[in-house]
Amino acid sequence: DLAFETTGASLAEFGPILHEDLPPLGPYRFGGRLSDTENGIKIAGLAVDLGNSDLAGNASMDLSKDRPVIDATLNASALDIRDFVGRDSQTDSTAAQGKGAKAKNRIFSDESLPLQSLRTFDARVNLSASQVQADEKTNISDLSLRLDLTKGRLKVSDLRAGFSSGDVSGNASLDASKDQPPLALDLVVKNFDYGHFL
Repeated sequence: DLAFETTGASLAEFGPILHEDLPPLGPYRFGGRLSDTENGIKIAGLAVDLGNSDLAGNASMDLSKDRPVIDATLNASALDIRDFVGRDSQTDSTAAQGKGAKAKNRIFSDESLPLQSLRTFDARVNLSASQVQADEKTNISDLSLRLDLTKGRLKVSDLRAGFSSGDVSGNASLDASKDQPPLALDLVVKNFDYGHFL
């Protein structure tokens, strides 16, 4: 086993190594114990800090396929969605505050998401998080879900979370293999407080 830790300002630093254009997300810190497997590598005691987010757990990567296949079980005490989609949208939201309540209360910006990277690998991930933040006012609690990514097609199953004094459960899919990715949602919402968005 090899214990490791690496830090940096942006994930884009790995672009030349992976021969891919990675989004400029960061700063980051990765650590864990790396070991070989028959078809790739595994990391035990994985610890990831990206911006204000943290992840911990175990992961493996199968390098014998056409695309790397990641298998992971991860837990987080805090996840900030902006750490994974970029924070330019937050600047845009601040600039738009004078343009009316509609722009001010928008949860997600109209900026394009960096989905191209989803075409470069496959994954099976079980994720849980105590707190998830989308913006300064939107918080999600006790999140749990399973992610399956195959050839750019992302499926989210067994989704459960607390949101705006209520509960959300269901499934979702996003086909990032297409230039205009279709999104499908099948959600059940209970005891939702709509006043949060009015």
